[in-house]
Amino acid sequence: MIRWNRKSRTLILQLPRGRDYRVLCVVGMLVAINVLVSYIDLPLAEAMKQLDAGIVDIFRKITKAGDSKYYLIPLALVLPFILAARQAILPGSVRRILSWLAGAVSFIFAAVAAGGLLINLLKIIIGRARPKLWFNEGIYGFAPFTLADSSYHSFPSGHSNTIVCFALALSFFVPRWRVFLVLVAFTVALSRVIITAHFLSDILVGGLLGLATTYWLRDVYARRGWVFVKRRGSYQLQAPGYLLGQKIKALLWDRFGLPDGARGKLP
Repeated sequence: MIRWNRKSRTLILQLPRGRDYRVLCVVGMLVAINVLVSYIDLPLAEAMKQLDAGIVDIFRKITKAGDSKYYLIPLALVLPFILAARQAILPGSVRRILSWLAGAVSFIFAAVAAGGLLINLLKIIIGRARPKLWFNEGIYGFAPFTLADSSYHSFPSGHSNTIVCFALALSFFVPRWRVFLVLVAFTVALSRVIITAHFLSDILVGGLLGLATTYWLRDVYARRGWVFVKRRGSYQLQAPGYLLGQKIKALLWDRFGLPDGARGKLP
């Protein structure tokens, strides 16, 4: 960052830190969105429209993984059973594990739901026309505060936000799967552009907002002592989560004979 020093009356070049980084990220994102909307989104959408129908059909199946109902409904159904099982067990390690597990399920549910609520609000406020309006009616632009017509709910992408929120939230519990989960999230988000349901800037912002809301929610949980703890600047699972991981590994060891080196470590 370039700052003005009043005492020496000179310009000083200073490396950004803390809040400055956040400001730079926001400014950079706004510039990137402007470039995409102005020069890249439309030509890319027209190129995707020319793709082979067989390829598009494959990605139409892939894109279904970004529908929030496939995550919210099962999580909402599982949570009451975990809580009921917890109530039926006497106080002890198993009950503590079930309490932690209920918190973990609620965290993943909240990450997907909170991201979805934010995205739906922004869709209405911004009112960007979907690619289909360009191909069918030649409309490319914005109609802010369009409530009823989903054809103007392109920005940001809800599917991209959902899959990023879910993949990131799940990776907090199984970091060894993080690379795989990131690849899955990227593929699902990209599918929205390939089937011309969204523009590139839509999925970019949807994904970035998914990252921001999920990291923020993890910090909220950690500050309240739910599911995560923050030690020496890094986030870790609470002790019941560690114990659950050990029990799962012991079970896998007994049933499938996993290598001994896999025991004694968190997932």
